[in-house]
Amino acid sequence: MPQVLEQTIPAPTLGWNAKSALDQMDARCAITLDNIIPRQSYAELRAGHRLLIDGLGGPVETLISYASSTGRKLLACAGGSIWDITPPAGIEPLEPVELASGLNSDRWQWCQFKDYVIMVNGADTPRSFNGSVIAELTMTGITDPTKLVNVSGFKSALYFAAEDDAHFWYLPVGYIQGALVDFDLSPLALHGGKLMAVLNWTRDSGLGPNNYVGFLMSSGDALIYAGSHPSVSTDWSIIGTYRIAPPLGRRCAMKFADDVLLLTQDGYVALSRAIGSDRSNEGAAVSDLISGAVRQAIVRKGTSWGWEAMLYPRGQLVLVNVPTAGDPVQHVLNSSTGGWCRFTGLPALTWGVHADDLYFGSESGAVYQADHGTTDNGAAIVFDGKTAFSFFGSTNLKRFLLVRPTVQAQATLTLQVDVDTDFADTTGATAPVTSAAGTAWGSPWGSPWAPSLQPRSEWQVVTGLGRSAAMRMRGATRGISLQWLGASIRFEEGLGL
Repeated sequence: MPQVLEQTIPAPTLGWNAKSALDQMDARCAITLDNIIPRQSYAELRAGHRLLIDGLGGPVETLISYASSTGRKLLACAGGSIWDITPPAGIEPLEPVELASGLNSDRWQWCQFKDYVIMVNGADTPRSFNGSVIAELTMTGITDPTKLVNVSGFKSALYFAAEDDAHFWYLPVGYIQGALVDFDLSPLALHGGKLMAVLNWTRDSGLGPNNYVGFLMSSGDALIYAGSHPSVSTDWSIIGTYRIAPPLGRRCAMKFADDVLLLTQDGYVALSRAIGSDRSNEGAAVSDLISGAVRQAIVRKGTSWGWEAMLYPRGQLVLVNVPTAGDPVQHVLNSSTGGWCRFTGLPALTWGVHADDLYFGSESGAVYQADHGTTDNGAAIVFDGKTAFSFFGSTNLKRFLLVRPTVQAQATLTLQVDVDTDFADTTGATAPVTSAAGTAWGSPWGSPWAPSLQPRSEWQVVTGLGRSAAMRMRGATRGISLQWLGASIRFEEGLGL
């Protein structure tokens, strides 16, 4: 009678791997990792989302967070209007306030500058918000101020990009409106193109001497300058012109610690590494481990609107919104460990962080709070994880018999557990739905109403014949938080077959 052997399978703490060959993948990686976040020593089910407000008259294409010494405001841009949708402090219902209407576009680029938010969209007169009022800004020196489409602050001055233009425009130090001055970048942009974004690159994480401003062209040329202000000729100089990949849209840059994360045709790259590496060096990308999936998304939707990166510090996550048709997805980075996963089931067009909370706007004219509770607005959170393949010590033929996932959860789970063998990708039964008794839908993690996490580990029968195997674990939970700690697998092994 063949001997039954048992081996362990680690939790996918290194995250989603869409690059490595299936027979060479680290055991701590996952081939599929949907709605499961890799953490330092375990993987966990993402939290849910809840409705904040709906009925805003059109797709919500921009969320703006305003902060000053007098308070905070959350704005949503939808249906040609700008709405104050600041969540109430208590249990009072949210009453949205329309601050502006009759606008031509809801795709605003913005930055906080002093006690103002400065907003441009390439179709309307630039606006400012001071915490209570949206006001039109008076801009001279440019033929058509409505063409201003991107904005960034650098050393107490504002810099703008315009539609279909290789110039940047700047204001005097401290000004939010007035006479713009034109600076032509075309002589130094060797590969042509228009200016897509202005980058504030603070290499010492503050406002020290290693503070640069970058200008990213549609061709992929990146022009980096140092100095106090372009009007001070003795303190303004170009550091270098660098060739990186063309950016993915206007929202292609995100401040990330002492660097800038760029969404490009070559993947998601850190500015410091992109300018110091050849484009052929794929390993320089932050998204290197999921490069296969990123490449597919760019081929399908690289020219579509909706690419956007958002840093969510409280969750230690970076979310990259990927434009899709009807089934939105996000590529999600654990900013602490560098592991990736994918979010599904969140119908997001745009993202925002306000008062440390994460929000997204949807096609339906609604805004939701993400990373909240244990349901997707009352529906089950569906997850899917498939581990790396393993030969479990030998290339002999094996008959796989049992798998025991080890998880921590608030209630008994009915998990759909299968094995794929010899690098196959099979489809199993529909994942079950499980609710935790006594837990209200939407209860946040740590709520006094939520049961504590308890270890749960049960053997499940599987069927598989092959030399290698990967475990696949799926489920759909409502009212349960879940941590994936690892698994054990039992099999019979042939002798040199």
